Amino acid sequence: MNAYFTSLVRGLRSPQVTCIQAKQPQNLSKFIKGASNLFGRSFATRSPFETNNEKVRQSFVFSKEVQSSFERGDKPVIALESTIISHGMPWPQNLETALAVENIIRENGATPATICIMKGKVHIGMEEDELKSFAGLKREEVKKCSRRDLAVSIGLGENGATTVSGTMILANLAGIDYFVTGGIGGVHRDAFSGVSGKESTLDVSADLNELGKTPVTVVCAGVKSILHIGHTLEWLETQGVTTVTLRDDNQDSFPSFFTRDSDFRSPNVSNSPEAIARIIAANKSLNLNSGILVAVPNPLPAKPDEIDEAISSALEEASRNTDLDGKDVTPFLLSRVNEYSGGQSLDSNIALIKNNAKVGAQIAVFCHALTREKETARKTPKKKHTIYVCGGSVIDVTAFPVDRMYTSNPGTCVKTLGGVGRNMSLALAKLVHGSVSNRSNDYETSLITAVGADEYGELVFTDCKNEGIDTSHSVRLQTHGTATCVVLLDKLRNLVACVADTAILENIRATQLPKNLNSGDFVILEGNLSESTIGLICEICKREETPVLFEPVSVEKSTRISKFLALVDYVTPNQDELVAMYQSLCSVDRDLGLSQASTPPELEQIEVMSIRVLESMTSDVEAKTSKAVIVTLGDKGVYCVHSYCDGQSFSSFHLAAKQVKQRDVKSVTGAGDTFAGTFVFAHVVEKKSLEDSIRLGIAAAALSIQSEEAVANDISSLC
Repeated sequence: MNAYFTSLVRGLRSPQVTCIQAKQPQNLSKFIKGASNLFGRSFATRSPFETNNEKVRQSFVFSKEVQSSFERGDKPVIALESTIISHGMPWPQNLETALAVENIIRENGATPATICIMKGKVHIGMEEDELKSFAGLKREEVKKCSRRDLAVSIGLGENGATTVSGTMILANLAGIDYFVTGGIGGVHRDAFSGVSGKESTLDVSADLNELGKTPVTVVCAGVKSILHIGHTLEWLETQGVTTVTLRDDNQDSFPSFFTRDSDFRSPNVSNSPEAIARIIAANKSLNLNSGILVAVPNPLPAKPDEIDEAISSALEEASRNTDLDGKDVTPFLLSRVNEYSGGQSLDSNIALIKNNAKVGAQIAVFCHALTREKETARKTPKKKHTIYVCGGSVIDVTAFPVDRMYTSNPGTCVKTLGGVGRNMSLALAKLVHGSVSNRSNDYETSLITAVGADEYGELVFTDCKNEGIDTSHSVRLQTHGTATCVVLLDKLRNLVACVADTAILENIRATQLPKNLNSGDFVILEGNLSESTIGLICEICKREETPVLFEPVSVEKSTRISKFLALVDYVTPNQDELVAMYQSLCSVDRDLGLSQASTPPELEQIEVMSIRVLESMTSDVEAKTSKAVIVTLGDKGVYCVHSYCDGQSFSSFHLAAKQVKQRDVKSVTGAGDTFAGTFVFAHVVEKKSLEDSIRLGIAAAALSIQSEEAVANDISSLC
């Protein structure tokens, strides 16, 4: 009889029936009040199917960061569970990991919200001192809270650590769609077949049922290895949970928490966060009201044989412990596995939760961008064609001496706005707004950049607004300062050295570019973007059939486009950047005698290298568009080799530079950017021929050289 009763009570846990012992009537009263507040219903007056999320949210305590993010609506909020802090890791690793995970989420463009219950109050996000206090509590001072336990902890004023199911519920009530955790619970190995002569435990985690009825995306490292992965996947299928594994190694194995692979296939496999974001968007559009499980393989997997042995030992010990029951089983097993593995499992656990945080933030940012684009398209239908310039905004400090260069030099320092992306967009905007052509009325310039939340960042945005440059797709980051570049020129205004603090530019994301580009739009990329961002933007533009120009920026960064040349329509390298691009495409230099120490290449060599680059650009036989390699040669002019629409026929021409007297040279730093921006204006906006567009670019660059500003104020006189 006792065994039957024990199994029955365990079975009640699956649908999450709350059972409490209330020795005092007032305790029962507190519990009922807590349940009423949490689920937004009064047992005396409301229908059991009626909810009021707004009333529930008013009872929550939101951290300042989360509240601010909700009010601005500029970042997605990502929920984090608190059981991993109170029961999953020992002190101080629990606090260190919790703080690190929150920072990783911030660095990837989202807002973290660690969820817990403190003295009966639900906290959505925690201040740092609260997080430290919570992490320092003893395990017995904190109740593990899934659905059945939430009302008890709230009603009785207890401390509660939310499990996966508990976090999903509170996140959903708070309006949070994304949740990052280590691993989900599942079907225990002895749930339906007892071990060592014991009864079946019917121990199935509440996480699985919650995933079937709560619309929150859960990013994890799969099912905890101590559980039965196959049975868990079957249970998820029964609950109708969309389950997808994110991996790019052409494998379809479902990850098993401590290790990358298991003996079970994943129902679905995707190779990018963006693709998963589209799955999430489809789930929302169908109003399925069920969760999505995203499994990410462990980046620091434990050794399979050793971890399997540790799990077997832990399970055997658990089977002999007659006092071990219910929600204490999983923490016990994880603790023992860590001991048996010599700490290997804890290191692996910490690595995977950090990786999940990064991936979860990337997915959430993609989803957020999709949502914003739909809202923007619905509210403000786009009328104009847009030239999107994706690149850097930099504060340039230009220094040049009065006379010869010494270790210390009297001279002049000038602080101006710069950056390759900003300069190209400024040239475009000045020409578009200064042109008398009716075609210019159909175009606008949009700068996609990243600046710091500082006075320099404010200066960039204000200047763009004054110049008529859209910055609605740009971001201001708390974690970095606005990029700064110190340029040293000699007395002839030639570049001597440059020191650039441009780490923030690596945070420009492909998600900032609208996914639904209009016919007639154009995209300019520059080499300061990360290689992955360049690739993602090129893929978007290919899908949307939007032309792309790539400005290499420097020798080192010029090769970031090498893998994606087939997706680009125009490249504008100088001769040194062309050499680097060419060499990245060839295993040998084809006897051209090229090396970093060689003299500038001859025009014949320029032609050979340009054709090789153009061959890579036209390798997609299905693309029936003309493409061009436009090489700037300084005072020797511009060399261009271009293809025709058949992708097979090439032609080339060489245009002389516009000569500028040395005494009139003020700065050469913005000449290449001005050339590229002007070329796009002439060729895309004004529909001029390739040759005439390059001529106008040469003239604009000459004006830039004679100006202290990176882009000459009188550039619009060329229109």
